[in-house]
Amino acid sequence: MSRAFCTLAVALLLLPVRPLAAQRAPALPSRAPSSLTAGLDRMFASVDSATTPGCVVGARRNGQTVIRSYGLANLEHRIPNDSLTVFEAGSVSKQFTAAAVLLLAQQGRISLDDDVRRWIPELAPGLPQFTIRELLTHQAGLRDWGDVIALSGWPRGTREYTMPHMISLIARQDALNFPAGTEYSYSNSNYLLAAEIVTRASGESFASFSHRALFAPLGLVDTRWREDFRSVVPRRASAWTPDDVGHWQRDMPFENVVGPGGLLTTVPDLLRWNAHLDAPDVRSAAFAREMERAGVLRTNRRTAYALGLELDSLGGARTVSHAGATAGYRAYTGRVPGRTADVAVLCNAGSLNTESMGAELLALVADLPSPPAEARPELGTAATDFARTRLAGTYRSRRTRQPVQVRAFIEGVSVNTWSGFRARSDGFSSTDGRRTIAFEGPLTLPAARYRVMTIDGDTVVYDRVEPWSPTRAQRLGFVGRYESADAEASWRLFVRNDSLRVEVRRGVDFPLVARYRDAYSVSDQGWLLTFRRDARGRVMALDVGSPRMRTMPFVRR
Repeated sequence: MSRAFCTLAVALLLLPVRPLAAQRAPALPSRAPSSLTAGLDRMFASVDSATTPGCVVGARRNGQTVIRSYGLANLEHRIPNDSLTVFEAGSVSKQFTAAAVLLLAQQGRISLDDDVRRWIPELAPGLPQFTIRELLTHQAGLRDWGDVIALSGWPRGTREYTMPHMISLIARQDALNFPAGTEYSYSNSNYLLAAEIVTRASGESFASFSHRALFAPLGLVDTRWREDFRSVVPRRASAWTPDDVGHWQRDMPFENVVGPGGLLTTVPDLLRWNAHLDAPDVRSAAFAREMERAGVLRTNRRTAYALGLELDSLGGARTVSHAGATAGYRAYTGRVPGRTADVAVLCNAGSLNTESMGAELLALVADLPSPPAEARPELGTAATDFARTRLAGTYRSRRTRQPVQVRAFIEGVSVNTWSGFRARSDGFSSTDGRRTIAFEGPLTLPAARYRVMTIDGDTVVYDRVEPWSPTRAQRLGFVGRYESADAEASWRLFVRNDSLRVEVRRGVDFPLVARYRDAYSVSDQGWLLTFRRDARGRVMALDVGSPRMRTMPFVRR
């Protein structure tokens, strides 16, 4: 693809939108140094097979492009993946949703600083104000819709979900995870609302506007939104995930929710999109800059998330990327603008982690030093001196209430056995230098709390809590039925064989593990249950927390 073609296509973004006749875009050239091809083959060797699902990978360096295909698009019919195989892109979709919103803003039909309630007036009356820009940069504080509906016992993939249902669910929430604009926290609900705003502001469906204003002008002829998961999509790969014994099972998205995900596309189309953002001309430069503008909190602290794009660095070079995962599909796009290098990956093998592979892929394509492999930090043997052992124990996050276990070693401390922090003169620092820990309290006593400070200025406080082993009588005190209208959920807590359990729907229950007083975890689901009592000490309610849903209240009936 010539630079002139890229520049012309990007410029079309800012011109008045007119429908274009559908035509297949010219094929991308496939040429690259043999070292790049060999490197890709090495990275995807686990799915380079005639019996497994796999991937299509596109890589470009200084105008030279290679596209490699691995594995099968369909295991039942033994159809191989190729450069025109259609996959679902997971959260890579977010940058296209953001682009649709940005087009409307540049046409003057909306403002990124609009209160979201202007377009979604059915939001709960007591919900604080947040803007469209805060949606797109994950600062709105909305609970993640997937975490919310999982509380009903029907997580994503087990029951059909639709846009109207999920808009209604999000609008019903009467609290945020945090005051809007004060934190960054990834939530798919943000982009679900963003897609709905495009529909309401444009006066046409999200899919129709995206095609007319974005996909067709840019020649993305194989890109569309999955409006109906039952529709026939020519050349679509089926998604597969291995079970506990390694047998592949079909794992397809079972929902009609789009915006945070749901983009159907090909690797050539993603490479064209990357090229459009990397080669703006004078008229389209503002669009590209806005897409990559880092979010800024109301406290003026910058985040590493722009409009559907994550901003980072690799070997001193600036990177722009995003990973995606939906059901058994995996995806990744990444660019190193200063080196005119980019990569696009689409997979139908749920065993792969394209997010963790992304930096290594970019390093290979841009000829940068490979990032250090993620490994358990070596901190020496367990500490025996009192000064270091006083730091060990169980702590609770003031932000999320989640418990963490700190262990002390001769050379530092670990948090939850994995994240390692080496000792230094003023505290402890993570191996990548992005986080530091400072403990508080008298040197002669166990530490009362510690603070984690990130390189971008965020701080989270953790308070020491004592482990708790409730008696049978105490466990029986939690028995009963708990309901949440916001989550459309009704739970039953009961004791079986001296184990407190929660039934989330008939026949589906999980054991609760005591973590600290009145707090239990459900490890299989990533939930933390904290119980609330009245003045007489009776349990009256519980709150459920998860990584993307800080607090969901349940009332005891």
